[in-house]
Amino acid sequence: MTIEQLGSLGEFVSSIAVVMSLIYVAMQLKQNTTELKRTARRDVFQSYSSIRRSVYTDSGISALIVKAQSVGAELCAEDVLKLGSYYNEQLFCTVQLMFSATEGQLSYSERAWSATITGIVEEIDSETFRNYWSKKKALYPDEFLAQLDSALEATGT
Repeated sequence: MTIEQLGSLGEFVSSIAVVMSLIYVAMQLKQNTTELKRTARRDVFQSYSSIRRSVYTDSGISALIVKAQSVGAELCAEDVLKLGSYYNEQLFCTVQLMFSATEGQLSYSERAWSATITGIVEEIDSETFRNYWSKKKALYPDEFLAQLDSALEATGT
């Protein structure tokens, strides 16, 4: 073999190595993306679990939610603050879910999203929540704001 032939063979072998390296990097990137999506999904649902857990493990918060749903409920400033924090956390988790779905980090059908919004409204709708929402809705993304307002209008209360 001449030096030229050895040079050509070396170029060929190195080009195969480059292609194999690119294939390996693409596979690693796909695995990493899949894991990031799983982590994002897990984080959103862990947040929801934390909220649910607070309702059934802390009788004070569950009693407060029930009290807030009573028509004409009298709430002290501390109760309003606690409920505001609860509402904020519930809505924040829902916004996270919305962003995760729109960014493709998890698949979430339109039907499931609609059921989520409806479920939240059924769970937290009250005069207290509507007061909170009227004061704080500017904090939330426009798309979410429109959907929650629509769901609140549909309940007609």
